[in-house]
Amino acid sequence: MDIQKNVFPLPKNWVTQIGARGKKVGVLNAGYGVEKVSYGLKPDGFKFVKVNRIPFQKFTKKTDNIMVQCPVVVGGPIDLLHSFNMLPLNKDFVLTTEMELPRFFGSPSEKSLDFGYNILRSDRCRGIYALSEAGKKFAQRRMKARGLNSLADTVKVFRGGFNIGDETSEHRPTKGPIKACIVGAQLFRKGIEATVDALQLLRDGGVEVELTVIGDPGDKNYAVPTLQFDRMAMLRTLEEKPWVTHYARLPNADVLALFRRSHILLFPSIDETLGWVPVEAGLCGMPRITTNIFAFPELIRDAVDGWMIDVPLSDDLRWIHTGGPSAAEAWGETKTLISRKMTEILGNKDTTIDRLLEMGRSARLNMDELYNYADARERLAGIYNGAVR
Repeated sequence: MDIQKNVFPLPKNWVTQIGARGKKVGVLNAGYGVEKVSYGLKPDGFKFVKVNRIPFQKFTKKTDNIMVQCPVVVGGPIDLLHSFNMLPLNKDFVLTTEMELPRFFGSPSEKSLDFGYNILRSDRCRGIYALSEAGKKFAQRRMKARGLNSLADTVKVFRGGFNIGDETSEHRPTKGPIKACIVGAQLFRKGIEATVDALQLLRDGGVEVELTVIGDPGDKNYAVPTLQFDRMAMLRTLEEKPWVTHYARLPNADVLALFRRSHILLFPSIDETLGWVPVEAGLCGMPRITTNIFAFPELIRDAVDGWMIDVPLSDDLRWIHTGGPSAAEAWGETKTLISRKMTEILGNKDTTIDRLLEMGRSARLNMDELYNYADARERLAGIYNGAVR
């Protein structure tokens, strides 16, 4: 997950024999998304061990991502491997996927895709679990297009779970300016331009609002591949505006603390594989403004615990221009649309701090139902018990 890599520093050796006893489940790459669906849940009867892979990609000049995404696992005996997107060449495994399978990126050859699907069809693959209904449908569409209907029918949804405390640690002001925040890597893709433009218009119109930004803008992103963004100009903007506070990085605990003292998350991202940030913000009692892409409609009930800004979507529920030749040309219009809608939402006389606090309480209840830690822990134990031979 790029958010974790670039914004929330990970402690070293995060996975080392988690769990005192039980069958061993291997984890290849400890990380932010992985924690929520595997070792962070600590299911009864299982312990997690860090395993490694043979780095074949270091010994070849080929750029085919298959060398990275289809590893040979090493590191001692394990009962099961829990893989995140990768398709291991050995060991029984269950797989958590964000979107497409196989996830080879770029333009993989038909031969490579067949190779990946054969791994998924093998008896070693003991379960395929998408992070969202949108992710499930995304993977299934590609399987069915290749005639793999039986494989598509095996894909299930396992969202994972969070354990981040309760509302007693929240300290939101009930008066004064609306305190908003935006968090993430590749902030241009997350909507930083539209967000700053909207809030400046609101402030010029007399609406008191302040913004905390966490992350780096970057100068390129895959969603608009041919457009060069002006990173330095955005950094200057964030520095010069007195109502903006910017951090390049913060530990996850500090981000959660920020969520608990803020009124609203602004996250009008143009492309996401799920949206861990809106999930955590909701669990911390914040309403969220997002676009309508991919899994966001599963996380937000429009005008109940947040708002969604409609952008044109493809059949895969992604922004219709994502990664394509039309993205750069459509970017300006999309940015203007997002900015205008955000201005309308936050500039509405009914969007008071009291209403935001009430919507935040609704967001917390909904996210806790979807990502309840105890329920996810029990479900994961069942998944592993059904997968281990």
